[in-house]
Amino acid sequence: MCSREIVAPVFLLLMTSQTAMSANLLNLTNQATTVLNSFASTTPLTKRNTVTLAEINRYNDRNHITHIRVQEYYEQYPVLNAQAVIHVSHFKAKQKTLSQILKNISNADSMNGNLFTNIEADLAKSSTVQLTPQQSERAIQFATRHFVSKEDQTDGIIISNPSSKQIVWLDDKNHAHWAYQVTFDATRAPIGRVPAKPTYIIDADDFSIYRVWDNIHTTTANNTVRGGGWGGNPNTGPLSYDGLPDHLPAFMVRRENNICYFETPEIIVKHAVTGNVMQYDCQDTDPSHNTVYWSDQFDVVNEGYSPTNDAMFSAQIIKAFYQSWYNVPSLIYPDGSEMPLNMNVHVPMMDNAYWDGQSMTFGDGERMYPLTELGIAAHEVSHGFTQQHSNLNYEGQSGGMNEAFSDMAAQVAESYVYNQNSWQLGKNVFKTEGEALRYMDQPSKDCYGKTPGTFCSIDNANQYYKGLDVHYSSGVYNRAFYLLSNMQNWNPRKAFDVMLHANASYWVSTTTFADGAACVIRAADDLRYDKQDVEIAFKSVGITDFDTCTNHD
Repeated sequence: MCSREIVAPVFLLLMTSQTAMSANLLNLTNQATTVLNSFASTTPLTKRNTVTLAEINRYNDRNHITHIRVQEYYEQYPVLNAQAVIHVSHFKAKQKTLSQILKNISNADSMNGNLFTNIEADLAKSSTVQLTPQQSERAIQFATRHFVSKEDQTDGIIISNPSSKQIVWLDDKNHAHWAYQVTFDATRAPIGRVPAKPTYIIDADDFSIYRVWDNIHTTTANNTVRGGGWGGNPNTGPLSYDGLPDHLPAFMVRRENNICYFETPEIIVKHAVTGNVMQYDCQDTDPSHNTVYWSDQFDVVNEGYSPTNDAMFSAQIIKAFYQSWYNVPSLIYPDGSEMPLNMNVHVPMMDNAYWDGQSMTFGDGERMYPLTELGIAAHEVSHGFTQQHSNLNYEGQSGGMNEAFSDMAAQVAESYVYNQNSWQLGKNVFKTEGEALRYMDQPSKDCYGKTPGTFCSIDNANQYYKGLDVHYSSGVYNRAFYLLSNMQNWNPRKAFDVMLHANASYWVSTTTFADGAACVIRAADDLRYDKQDVEIAFKSVGITDFDTCTNHD
């Protein structure tokens, strides 16, 4: 069973050298776990030149192993992409602080991830940087101006919720720099354009841009009663959510004063424009539809029979397969309690769907039908699962893995409901026959004769290049998942089990293709599955180095 405990940050001293001239990468996979024994003494965060660790959360797996995720800090400031996971017996970790655990860590335990030592040597050379509130505000102004200047349409852009925090950034050569991590929300006119949530990493002194990416991840009450209605579109045909034989299951709604609301303690469906909970009149049950409170197709739009019904059904299925097949909640709050799925529907003319860190939002489509189909919904919810566990960066190879994990979840949702797989994402929402968003059996099908990676997907890690869009680089892990799922004694449910375990227990924000594969193999070993099959699947997509778990991008 999964549990995540958020504790008050416990900070631990990391020994550093005053003589080194640049930071050193410490790959914990290659270290004896006893190296952590010396980290157990605490030190004030305000003390200069101190490197510390803080506990982020804990995850207890079914094998009674506690996985403790930690973040490195330098003088109270987070060192970006410096995270590690420590794996100890649940009995050793139970009711123990991080400091207590590290004092007793032994070679029977394990760890993975990346930390950095000798950071202070580089940062001392930046001592003239003025890290003030005024400089932080200037960083926000710089980043927002830069974002607007790069937009095709600058009219109608609204910037909101800006924030800036001081961090330590390690460049490609592991040189440490004072930097600001700036984030903000950007809505774009006209209606139907996907919003943005840019993240900028910029130098704290001269605002040189180190990295930039978009963090929008695109694609019990007594009055709770059984509801239902039509769903689907012309591609799927009408889908009946009433629980009758050969039909799909009904869903739960809240009924008050003869009105049914798409709101339960676990799922809420709102109108994306008005913010109101979706609702329909429900005077009586319908005997022709298994005595559910039948909504018919009350919010038909763009040939979608009822996007709200689809969203409610999809959310119910997603929560069910995460819990019943993997014994974990799909989404959680920081305190580890289960988070309801917040689904926003009816964004006019938007051919996309996205996760924004709190909720899933679905467009009504224009060239596509409404995007509330089961696979796309599972994809977006699973971006949330990744954010709350490994938090894979949404760029580079880790970004491709982030996208692929969500694509895998879409196939698991299909298996859960239909006991079969299309191995395509989004094929039911395309109005053009024969098209899909992604093809997991051969991702480069979306190239239509072009060279893989030229604004289309890749099939093999050898085709990857820096800067490739994460939706295209997802092809590597998507094909590996397809191959593994179709091996003897495997299926999508079992293949996703090892991916989920790796995501929750081993992957960190900067995990690469090769390192991530090593972690999936380790997860298979944890679950007592055939890890040689996992190796074969990854070798088939050009990943052959399984020595480490975890490297950095």
